[in-house]
Amino acid sequence: MENSTTFKFSLIATKAKNDRKLKFTSLAHLLNADYLRVCFDELATKRAPGIDQRTAASYSVEEITAAIKAAVEKMKRHAYRPQPVRRVLIPKANGKVRPLGIPTTLDKIVQLACARILEPLFEPLFLDLSYGFRRNRSAHQALAAVNHMVMGKRVNWVIDADIKGFFDNVNHEKMLQCRRQRIVDPNLLELLERFLKAGVMAEGRVEPTTRGTPQGGVTVRSLRTSTCTTALTSGSPCERSGSSKDTHSSCGTPTTS
Repeated sequence: MENSTTFKFSLIATKAKNDRKLKFTSLAHLLNADYLRVCFDELATKRAPGIDQRTAASYSVEEITAAIKAAVEKMKRHAYRPQPVRRVLIPKANGKVRPLGIPTTLDKIVQLACARILEPLFEPLFLDLSYGFRRNRSAHQALAAVNHMVMGKRVNWVIDADIKGFFDNVNHEKMLQCRRQRIVDPNLLELLERFLKAGVMAEGRVEPTTRGTPQGGVTVRSLRTSTCTTALTSGSPCERSGSSKDTHSSCGTPTTS
């Protein structure tokens, strides 16, 4: 990744951490060819392919370079269209199945790039007690925290709760509304919405996705995690994202709006 891009990511992370109300106006330009190539190198080469049946390992250096260049050009023209994800049903212990949505390799690259942009914006909004799908956090750490509380504090109740059907029913508009809490770049918001509505390929037919997020994509995982965690643990409901005291930044000096 170019030094300038690395510096911009560092600047974004610092600004987001120092000002919880800061909104970023220019982020999509970070999705350049060098950055996407770094994201490609981070992909597991043997992961399941999407509807095009191509794994990361199947691409030659020349092929992936050309594919990334074409994707960047399409994004600049607002012409990038994510492919429908390939539905795979994974059996569960209770006899039911867990539907996964497998994106194409190119969509995985762009999704990972978007997730890397989203993470530093929303991490400062999360409480320390949140562990799900966060970088450098795990279920083992969550269990250790529970053990510390149970063994070291006075605890009368331990409640195990789950949001039934969250992945299948999450509201796209509410999810995007949470994104606008920190992002006012229309180009990036447009791209995120296209990923949400890319559709699912099942038994040779494309099914539209008007709600819910297929499990399996990096960007949608980051979107739903930050949506759920922001709404439930940050104390900053998405509906309250607008404020006359919000500040804007385009990777430069923030200005009061």
